[in-house]
Amino acid sequence: MAFSEKLYKFIVMLGICVSILSLSTALSVSIVENVPAIVLLYTHTLIGIFSTLISIAIFISSWFIFYNYKSHSIYFIGLLFLAISVLDILYTFSYTFGIGFWFWTISRFLGSLGIFLFILKPKLFHFRTRYRSLSILAIVLVGSVGFIISLRELHSFFYTEEYGITSWFIFMAVIIIFFYLLSIVLLIKGTGFKPDTQKVKLVCGLIFLLIGVLFFIISPAEFSYLHSIIGEAFKSVGYTYLYKSILIPAITELAEGKETAELRLLKLQKEISNQILQAQEEERTLLSRELHDGVGQSLYSVIMTLNAISREESTGKKAEMLKTAKQLVNDSLLEVKELAHSLRPSILDDFGFISAIKSYVKKYKEVYKIEVQLNTNQNNERLHPAIETALFRICQEALTNCAKHAKANKVTITIDINPTEAIIKIQDNGVGFELQRVNDTPMKGIGLLSIRERAEGLGGKAYIKTDLEHGTLIEVRIPQKNNI
Repeated sequence: MAFSEKLYKFIVMLGICVSILSLSTALSVSIVENVPAIVLLYTHTLIGIFSTLISIAIFISSWFIFYNYKSHSIYFIGLLFLAISVLDILYTFSYTFGIGFWFWTISRFLGSLGIFLFILKPKLFHFRTRYRSLSILAIVLVGSVGFIISLRELHSFFYTEEYGITSWFIFMAVIIIFFYLLSIVLLIKGTGFKPDTQKVKLVCGLIFLLIGVLFFIISPAEFSYLHSIIGEAFKSVGYTYLYKSILIPAITELAEGKETAELRLLKLQKEISNQILQAQEEERTLLSRELHDGVGQSLYSVIMTLNAISREESTGKKAEMLKTAKQLVNDSLLEVKELAHSLRPSILDDFGFISAIKSYVKKYKEVYKIEVQLNTNQNNERLHPAIETALFRICQEALTNCAKHAKANKVTITIDINPTEAIIKIQDNGVGFELQRVNDTPMKGIGLLSIRERAEGLGGKAYIKTDLEHGTLIEVRIPQKNNI
C-alpha cells in the first residue's frame, strides 16, 4: 500500500509539473509567434513520456492485483494500458511523420473501446495466467506494429504533409469520442458502477480524455503543435484519474483484506497455542494422576507391607507377606511399563511402525470394542525414524478421535508404502462432521491440526474428507526421498 501511495503521489507531482510546463508553452505560443521548434518538441516528448509512465504504472499495479486478488477485469485494464504505453511511446517519437498518426489512432481507439467494455461488462474477461496473456499481447503488438511500418503506402492514410489531417483521421476520432461518451453515459446512469466518489473520478478522467481527442481535430486543415501538446496534456491528466479511480480502490481493498487476514491468522495462532498448552497441561495432569493413583499407591502398599514384615515375628507370616510385597512390586513395574508404552511404545523404536501399529490396534480393540481392519503391503520393513513416529502418531490421533467423537463401530486402516512415499488411509463409518465448521473453530480441531502439521512437517500432505452421517476419511501422504 505504501508503494502504491508513493507511486500515485509521484505521478500527481509529475503531472503538475508537466501541466505547468504545457500551460507555459501554450501561453508562449499564443503570445510569441516564433517559438523555437525544439521547445515544442521537448514539451511534447516530455508529456508523452509522462503519459507512458502512467500507463506502465497501471499495468504494474494490475499485475500484482491479479496475482493476489485474481481480478480479471483489473488485469484487462492493465494489459490494455500496457499496449497503449507501447503505442504512445511510438507516437511520441514519430508524431511529426504520417506513421505516428497510426499509433495515435490505434492507441486512442483501443483505450476508448477497452474502457467502454470494462464499464459495460466487467465480468466479460478471463485470463488463465498472467504470462500467457502477456505473451499473446506481445505477439499481437509486434505483428501489428511491424505490419504498419512495412507498408509505406499506409503512412499517409491519416496525415499527409500536403493536406494535413485526413478525413479518415477525423472519422476515427469521432468513433473514439463516441465510445468515451457512451462510457460516460453508462457511468452516469449507474449501469457499470454504483454511484460513489470513484465513479465521479472515472467520469472526470473520461472527460479529460475526450477533450484531449477534441484538440486533435479542432484544426484539421493543418497539423498544430499547440493542439497536439494540449491534447497530450489532457490525456495525461485523464490517465491519472483512471489510475486513481480504478487501481487505487482495488489496491486499498487488497491491503485491507490482507490486514484482516493477518489479524485473523494471528488470532488463530494464539488460540492454537493456548489449546496446545491446555492439551499439554491435561497430559501432565493425567500423567500425575496415573503416577499418584497407580504407581504411587502400589509403592505405598509395598512400604506398608515391608513395615509390617519388620514387626512380624512369625516366620511363616513373614514369608507370606514378603510374597505379597513382591507381587505389589511386580504390579507397580507393570503399571510403569504400561504408562511408558502409552507415552511412546518401545516396540516403535525396536521393531518399527508396522509392528507398533499392530500392537496398538490390538489393545485399541480390547479397550473401545471397535472393529479395526488393518491392511498393509508391508511386514516389518523399517522407515526413517521421523516418518515412523509421524505415521504412528497420526494413526493414534485418528483412532482416538474416532473413539471419542465418531460413534463408529468399524475403522479401516490401509497402509501403502512404496519407495517414493508412505500412504495411510483411515476410514470410519461414524457420524462424520462439518469440516469447514471445525476448521473455523480451532478449539475443536486441534487433533486434525496435529495430523496436518505432522504430515506437512515432513513435506507431506493430509487430506480430510467427511460428511454428516457418512463417516470420515483421512488420507496422509509423506514422501520418503526427502526424509532419508
